[in-house]
Amino acid sequence: MPRKRTLLYCLLILMVFSCTNSKKSKEEKETTSKIAQNKPAEVKTFKLKFSTFSYELVSNGIVSALRKADLKFQSSENVANIYVKNGDYVSKSQKIASLEQFKLENAFEQAKDNLARAELELQDVLIVQGYSLNNKAAIPEDVMKIARMSIWHMRPPLWS
Repeated sequence: MPRKRTLLYCLLILMVFSCTNSKKSKEEKETTSKIAQNKPAEVKTFKLKFSTFSYELVSNGIVSALRKADLKFQSSENVANIYVKNGDYVSKSQKIASLEQFKLENAFEQAKDNLARAELELQDVLIVQGYSLNNKAAIPEDVMKIARMSIWHMRPPLWS
């Protein structure tokens, strides 16, 4: 008996929910489509004037330069100054960066000292042989060559 009651209640519930007015829903669909077709879309507009653009645009992507240039130096010193920043336009032969000059200036001074020392040694060798470095035209070429070779063997090379 309780089974029959449950079955009866279930059937009753199904009948209540299945009885809807299908004509009404069809009519509502037709009227909304007619209204949407007859009524034009509303668009709000305003007059443009020059002012600050206060809207933020967020966009993703990759930006790449049309042309790139590698920055290379003849020596491997630290970079002292950079005269441009990312995004700046540069022109041909514009100074972009500079290196620290201390080591370069120091090497230059040492090279000048080594040159002066070599000239002094050459003059010393030529004086021993009876020639003066002031009058290079009077010194025979073979004597000058021998004097330079003797200086070369007396001391290590200038670049070491």
